[in-house]
Amino acid sequence: MRHERGTWKLERLTTGVMLLGAFAVPLGGVSIHTPGSVHPARAVVAVEDSAARSYSSAKPVIRSSTKHADAKVPTTLSERPVAAANVDADPPPVRFPPWWSGICDVNNIPWSFPLSSWDGLTACGPGPSRGGYDVAVEFFPGAWGEYDWECVELSMRWLYLEYGVRPYPANGSQVVADYSRADGGDLQKVPNDGMSVPRPGAVLSMGSMWGEGHTAVVTATNVTDGEGTINILEQNMNGGNGTNTLRVTDDVVEPDYGMPVTGWLQAPVAVGTGEPGSDSRVESGVDRDDDPGADPDVDPAPDLVRDGSFDYGSRGWHRVRRSWLVIVPSGRLETRPYDGNHFGVTNTSIPGGGIYQDVSLPIRAGERFCAGAVVVTASAHSGARGKMALWLLGKSENQSSLVGFGPLPGASQWTPVSTCLTANGPHSGLRIQFYDAEKTPTLGIDAVDVR
Repeated sequence: MRHERGTWKLERLTTGVMLLGAFAVPLGGVSIHTPGSVHPARAVVAVEDSAARSYSSAKPVIRSSTKHADAKVPTTLSERPVAAANVDADPPPVRFPPWWSGICDVNNIPWSFPLSSWDGLTACGPGPSRGGYDVAVEFFPGAWGEYDWECVELSMRWLYLEYGVRPYPANGSQVVADYSRADGGDLQKVPNDGMSVPRPGAVLSMGSMWGEGHTAVVTATNVTDGEGTINILEQNMNGGNGTNTLRVTDDVVEPDYGMPVTGWLQAPVAVGTGEPGSDSRVESGVDRDDDPGADPDVDPAPDLVRDGSFDYGSRGWHRVRRSWLVIVPSGRLETRPYDGNHFGVTNTSIPGGGIYQDVSLPIRAGERFCAGAVVVTASAHSGARGKMALWLLGKSENQSSLVGFGPLPGASQWTPVSTCLTANGPHSGLRIQFYDAEKTPTLGIDAVDVR
């Protein structure tokens, strides 16, 4: 049995409380104070069965994460040289997790012990399936929380340490599907369709997308003419030693304990290697939308914004002081979401108020980025005004490009806005920011995109 209730469920429950409290009064002309960015609690939670699990009834034991307060936020795989792939070769070993104290963080989690190791990665226990406890932890300050020793924690730890992927909300069955290149790593999503087999270092998802499922890391591939096996490293699996072997038939990976393997994440390979799973279309986050000479056979740059449609609460978004941010579900107001099932609304009482999101990535001189979004007055009336700004920050003098909007119509009459910016020098990240004009009607924001 797997208990992969990701931390995002806790945050969405928190967001739901925020919504109910925020909309207990009308939005128009009312100053509402809501929490800022919600981070998962660092708590020990006893688990007996997923159906009976309750955060409200748990007795939390707060665990400090100050020992890794200076941990560096990872950079993307695009900074690394990409070598020709060898399906039998292991990727570079990972470093010891800087947030751990002792093997399997035993000095902070006294009941922990190692199961098996591969390439510097150690599977730990006991997981909830064998009487253990979930312990929420952040890999670096502000990171999306994971649970020691769930199966998702192992996969996310590998993705972070090996490829620089920032943790993101997902159950085991969703680790592959919910990955975005905006999370870092420039990884490929590969379906389990018989066209290729996973290489060592790939991360598998198993089970139905609507269930908790399972995830594991591939440690070896032994396949000839479509037949053979793969070895995996895993956590929280039926009291095992952290390893398993899955059969491969006609280049399709067979189920693990009855759960079908839906696909995997793996690193791209060098152009022209001809290795299984190779993809010459992966490239850095440079905007190509306005380039008439862009190759139509090359994938466009990935969207860098985390949850630009606000469908996962306030993930990645921050509010300026004396401003508020509320996530509005479809049907709550007369204004309907433009994209997905939610949109963000903000209002402020001071100049310069609003919301923003920061993205850490290396930027070279000459790289071009474009931001887009849709905005509206979040009511049946009109009048919201403001600006959208794209910033390039760090390493050299900050740059920005702003576009104003408003007065905006209401009642779901969304207005598109966009702006572009070319880096004059190197930078360490960018910011997408929405400035709401103070003391004006509530501003609605949706479909935020930066490429």
